[in-house]
Amino acid sequence: MLERSLQAARDIGYARVEAIVLCNLGMVESAGGDPRVARQHYEGALSISERLGDYLLHGQTLGYLGLLCSRQGAIAEGRGHLQRGEALLEATDDESSLAILHCNSAQSFAISGERDAAVSSLENATAIAQRMGEKVAFDLRIAIDQVKQILSSQSTNITNEH
Repeated sequence: MLERSLQAARDIGYARVEAIVLCNLGMVESAGGDPRVARQHYEGALSISERLGDYLLHGQTLGYLGLLCSRQGAIAEGRGHLQRGEALLEATDDESSLAILHCNSAQSFAISGERDAAVSSLENATAIAQRMGEKVAFDLRIAIDQVKQILSSQSTNITNEH
């Protein structure tokens, strides 16, 4: 389905939709596919969003690429993407995207064992969600819950080791 959407966007020359679909394909591949393919999709979305000057989409995609890099062990590269994405998203009014990026940062910190930084990023995301109140998007709620589960399992592992 996404591949057809990608081809349709390309056929009609709608670059922003092409970038959105590429980002979504990257998320699908990141979740259970091939990380190399995910990276290609993210990089395609980044190239288009940068050319269009779409800071929102560019920041979102950097956040997802940053998490992918962190999961693949490229922590420094991942952090660079996350930091650039945060700077771009802070300049937009899309609080939900910024909060999701904070969740991605929290996961990156948790992956590298930096629990205090992970908790801080989670607190940033949670504070934004609380400000949003009823308008909190479902995907943000899921992202926050995922980070809480990761941190909880790490606490359990630390307790069991001692």
